Amino acid sequence: MRISKSRAGFTLTEVLTTVAIITILIATVVPVVAQQTRKGEQARIVNDAVHLRTGIEAFINNVRRYPSTLTQLTTAVVAGVDTDLSGSTIPNNLAPRWAGPYVQRTVSATGISSGYGSTIQAALVSRQEDQRVVLAPAGQAFATLVFVNVPFDRCREVNDEVDGTTPAAPDSDARGIIHCVTGDILYFLAVPIQ
Repeated sequence: MRISKSRAGFTLTEVLTTVAIITILIATVVPVVAQQTRKGEQARIVNDAVHLRTGIEAFINNVRRYPSTLTQLTTAVVAGVDTDLSGSTIPNNLAPRWAGPYVQRTVSATGISSGYGSTIQAALVSRQEDQRVVLAPAGQAFATLVFVNVPFDRCREVNDEVDGTTPAAPDSDARGIIHCVTGDILYFLAVPIQ
């Protein structure tokens, strides 16, 4: 009489084959997922910048002044208290023209969180440019959004996406509306100041 032995596990060949297949899948999938995540972060910065530019333009059309903070895009301005980008107070006849909110984002005291873990500073700045901006006259000033904590290599990706150029180094000759500067700062030249 013959006694059958039941098989109690997998052979070494089966285990190694399974591990090899899983390793190949991981090596294929992880870079694709990482790249898509990076593209999502890049798109978030671009979308935030464009959305805020649209809000700034609507604010300017209504109030006839450049906002000095992102908060002015979400909360009505107060005549004689709030100031515009030039530092002048909003006059009594222009404050009632505020028809916002112009953006649907929560603005904290430090600003708005954006892609790559960056923050868009709450205060807008007036940035005067030289010949670097294509299609803008030398000396043109812009109402500018300031993104902080954007690593230079990520700023290059955003610059390439928006302007079609890639700066070689921080503070180098950027020929568009995105400027990458020393200290992980990205400037988005949102609206020319007339």
